[in-house]
Amino acid sequence: MLLVQLSDDLKFVSSVYRCIRYAVESNVKKLKLKFCCPYRNYRDSYYNMPQLVFYAKSMALLELDSCKLESPRGNVTFSCLRELRLRHVCANDQVIKDLITGCF
Repeated sequence: MLLVQLSDDLKFVSSVYRCIRYAVESNVKKLKLKFCCPYRNYRDSYYNMPQLVFYAKSMALLELDSCKLESPRGNVTFSCLRELRLRHVCANDQVIKDLITGCF
């Protein structure tokens, strides 16, 4: 399991990306990412979740807090996902549909 909780400091963005990439490439089963957003009402301040999260085939739990999800470029592949928890996540209807469809 990888649990990351960071502030919104931009200098950490590349480090966060590397951690997420490592977790996905290592076939992590549980991924919990919580970002501290002091401006919850301003969606522009949310962390943009990398596309590679959509293709984590071995992940059973994905928990996201205070981030932004953009439409995936390909088919979402969550064949092992059993639990999806989203809190303060900025995503349009199509992204949510793609997430759910990717579980089947």
